[in-house]
Amino acid sequence: MRTKFLSALTALALAGVGLAAPAAAAPAPTAIATVSYAGAVSTVSAKAVATTYGKGAKLIVSVKADGLAAKNVTGKVTFSVRGFAQTKSVKNGIARFNLPRLGAGTYAVNVSYAGNASIKASSTTVRYTVGKAKSKIKSKVVVKRGAKARVAVNLNNSSATGKVTVKISKKGKYSVTRTVTLKKGKGVVTLPATKAKGKYSVKIVYKGSSNVQGSTVKTKVTVK
Repeated sequence: MRTKFLSALTALALAGVGLAAPAAAAPAPTAIATVSYAGAVSTVSAKAVATTYGKGAKLIVSVKADGLAAKNVTGKVTFSVRGFAQTKSVKNGIARFNLPRLGAGTYAVNVSYAGNASIKASSTTVRYTVGKAKSKIKSKVVVKRGAKARVAVNLNNSSATGKVTVKISKKGKYSVTRTVTLKKGKGVVTLPATKAKGKYSVKIVYKGSSNVQGSTVKTKVTVK
């Protein structure tokens, strides 16, 4: 009661001299804290892939996130190589792809995980090796005395390109070499006629191409 009375007297005294009583101090502002969630760190990985020309290959991508079980890792994974790209969803921490069929060589496959609201994105690079396809020569040799010899060549790989060299010889009697360009893995060579009887050696050589390995076959034919 005494305090209120003194405050009133002070206010009246100040008013008498034209002064206002000091205003009460404003309350301090309330601090607001902002918390941001960075997300779990993810790791995307895949084993190197190897195949041969003309055959497909599968890429299996694994995505792991710190503190999360595989079933809780979701989102999308994208791979790209040589202008080809594909995106698939992650299921139980795994995304599966069929890689494109490329020419023989070694390629870098870029793999990226996009992340989600609770998992950070990540990426990696995987080696993709395509080896040359093997070749096997099949041939049909027809050599008759007094007639032109004919050799039909057929490689087991219809995509084989390039040239095949055919040599038919008989020691001291006959030796002829001809070259033919393959079309869809096939070619036919015609050689000059021979008049000598006996056994002839036939050698067929395919030097290979950028995608198919070379091969050689030797055989003998008898001219009666």
